[in-house]
Amino acid sequence: MKTILVPTDYSATANNALSYAMELAKINKAKIILFHAYHIPIPTTDMPVFLLSPQELEKENKAKMKKLQNQLTRKYGTKIKTETVINAGFAPDEILDIIKKKKADTVVMGIKGSGKLTEALIGSTTVSVMKKADCPLIIVPDKAKFKQIKKIIFACDYEQMKDYSVLKPLRELAETNNAEILIFNVNDSRVHPVAKGAYFDACFKNVKHTFWFSDNNNIVEAINEFAKKNNGALIAMVGHKYSFPENIFHKSRTKDIAFHSKTPIFSLHE
Repeated sequence: MKTILVPTDYSATANNALSYAMELAKINKAKIILFHAYHIPIPTTDMPVFLLSPQELEKENKAKMKKLQNQLTRKYGTKIKTETVINAGFAPDEILDIIKKKKADTVVMGIKGSGKLTEALIGSTTVSVMKKADCPLIIVPDKAKFKQIKKIIFACDYEQMKDYSVLKPLRELAETNNAEILIFNVNDSRVHPVAKGAYFDACFKNVKHTFWFSDNNNIVEAINEFAKKNNGALIAMVGHKYSFPENIFHKSRTKDIAFHSKTPIFSLHE
């Protein structure tokens, strides 16, 4: 974890995620790239309206980002290197583009609470990036605070795991923080993954890891309860990319957990 991208819309939720990212950067000696994407308004009426020009919008956002960067320097000092970038465009697309351009290996974003209305917003920037980003994404609930990473809950479905190399960032995070990985079966608590366990033993060879199960049929509830009971600092999950029309029949568990968790999510992709 060397370059952490932190998209912001200047909201309290984004600022909370930024605070989390700064603490993470401090431990991992990583660089922070603070990013904002802004929209250029287009008049939708013939009536005269006052709109800021693209140049004025750029100037305004540069000033906001500079102010935010100065606040970080006052709070955290100069040991954590920070860079600010602003682009005009659709936030999810711009974030995915900047990940590649800046070679970010981790993205940290905030997410706002739960609720039917919130979850119905399929265009949610965090959820959109979570589905498409190739690098790990840490999703920080708006009330979550950073705490020392000593236990990571790895919620997994043994049957769907195809490429175990995707777990490399999880192993590295655990190694850096000397953390334990609690492998939690969220598929069928009656089946002990003897064969699958060998793969995990190989993946996490130098990391303390244990296997756990639950009798709770409500997967979201089971994961949250387990994380709370075991003082998990992160809930790691692997997102599976489905082609159309497969994605019609597969509901995103990572998305469900993200909206209902009080613990930050470490989202990985196959």
